[in-house]
Amino acid sequence: MQDREICAGVIERLLGIKVGKIKYPKLQKVIAPYYSTHGVRLDVYVENSTTVFDVEIQTTPVAALGKRMRYYQSMIDIDHLTQGNPYDVLKESYVLFLCKKVPYKEKRSVYKFERTSEGISAGDNSHWIVYNLEQSKEESDASLRAFMEYVGSGNSTENDALVERIAHTVEKLKRNELFRDEYRAMNLHDYDKLSQGRAQGRKEGIALGRQEGIAQGLQKGMAQGRQEGILMTARGLIEIGLSLEQITKVTGLSLEQVTALKDKK
Repeated sequence: MQDREICAGVIERLLGIKVGKIKYPKLQKVIAPYYSTHGVRLDVYVENSTTVFDVEIQTTPVAALGKRMRYYQSMIDIDHLTQGNPYDVLKESYVLFLCKKVPYKEKRSVYKFERTSEGISAGDNSHWIVYNLEQSKEESDASLRAFMEYVGSGNSTENDALVERIAHTVEKLKRNELFRDEYRAMNLHDYDKLSQGRAQGRKEGIALGRQEGIAQGLQKGMAQGRQEGILMTARGLIEIGLSLEQITKVTGLSLEQVTALKDKK
């Protein structure tokens, strides 16, 4: 969900509206306005100039779902107000829960909750929507049905461009995870080889000078190989759309180094 186009496409698919240009999606955004408060971690948090969207994916039953949506809504509002904003500039907000299990007796594919009284809106511009993934096949909108089926099962019976793009991106991420695992394993293997070389060098003290030269050459070569591996990892993470800050955390490269790699693409 860090790809802006995919993220915008998902939200448009869920809501049936155009969201326009969005800011960079934030994954696992934490809101804890005060030290003593019970904070909240939002799965996917997205904004544009007028609206904020929170998308939550729940694979296990959610206790007190209604109260959780209420709390998430309040924390999003507080987050905006602590930035010095008055009430009247609070953005329109959508809290969207995609759930495999819902607590409601009446089985629907989508539940929409608004604050109204006898047809009169409270005017708070907040919307809570729950998508029941178990009932995705009952959804009448084919594009929404395809997306809900994919989120619920990892597959979809519909031919849908957005779902196919998401599936392709997920596969790239999986392959990149495998590459990182193999890269870590390679580093451990190289470390073992280096340790063995050092032990051998100590045992053969009569050739200390020659062994030190070999060890230095080995260290230099291994360091170069590790650096090339790190750069390869960084290029792969740039390709799949991770942010520069996330890439620096994963690889240990500086922000300037990652920026230079991105500019070369």
